[in-house]
Amino acid sequence: MTSAANQSRRQRRTKDALKKAFTELILAENESRSITVSEIAGRADLNRATFYAHYTDKNDILNELYEDGIEGLAQALREPYRNVQRVGLNGIVPSTVRLFEYIEQRRDLFTALDLLPESPNLYERLESLFWFVFTEEIVFHRDDPSNEINYELLLSYQIHATLGMIKFWIRNRFKYTARYMYEQLTAITLNRPTSLIVKNGSERVTAPPGLRR
Repeated sequence: MTSAANQSRRQRRTKDALKKAFTELILAENESRSITVSEIAGRADLNRATFYAHYTDKNDILNELYEDGIEGLAQALREPYRNVQRVGLNGIVPSTVRLFEYIEQRRDLFTALDLLPESPNLYERLESLFWFVFTEEIVFHRDDPSNEINYELLLSYQIHATLGMIKFWIRNRFKYTARYMYEQLTAITLNRPTSLIVKNGSERVTAPPGLRR
């Protein structure tokens, strides 16, 4: 291996150590604003000079944390469709599996990103990613177009339903497994509620069969 390759690997390991240290500090403090460069470097067993050799300031490393999360998730979403032209929606969709598995595998990173106050925040960035992927790269198709549905409204509904489940999952500290989450998302999509039951006064109404509360 060349010296240039060795140096590149060392730089990558150093940056990974700094990002890991920053993530751990965010999780410990439940915020990022008060965390200093010295604290990040110290937790990584490095010095401030090493930090500044790789990042210009704390915002620089923050941006890279977002890039790691969002870009990695984008790759996970695209990977199942590299050699596929059409996928049925009558069961669990491969990209849904990869979406939840990727977030679960990097739960510390996504929990930390959820705590960051930056704008756009994690969910705004995920929304932008989903809009791009499902308009420019993959599109929903209906074999029977007789019941006209506005594609933008369909996509907005699907994206925000998925984002809502992701946000619930992260903010409840991954109380369910990735498999449970993508199975539930699939079940909810394929088995919509068929009625509303109105609670009157003090009456207690039992939830419909199969709908947990």
